[in-house]
Amino acid sequence: MAQKCSFPSDQYAGQGDRCQNNAQLTTTFCREEFKEAMFSIQPDKCSGPDSFNPGFYQTLFVSIQL
Repeated sequence: MAQKCSFPSDQYAGQGDRCQNNAQLTTTFCREEFKEAMFSIQPDKCSGPDSFNPGFYQTLFVSIQL
C-alpha cells in the first residue's frame, strides 16, 4: 500500500499552539517529501554539521535508503 505524503503546510501558522506545531514537526515523512525538500536547496549551499553540502546528497540520492 502506498504511503500518503503530506508536505508540511502553514495551516498552524500564527495560532501559537505549540502542541499542534510539535505534532506536525514530529510526524513521519516519506521519501518523496525528503526528495522535494532536498532538491529545493541550491547544491552549493554551505555544508551542514556533517560537512556535506546539499549537492552531495542530491548526487547520491538514488543510493540513500529511507
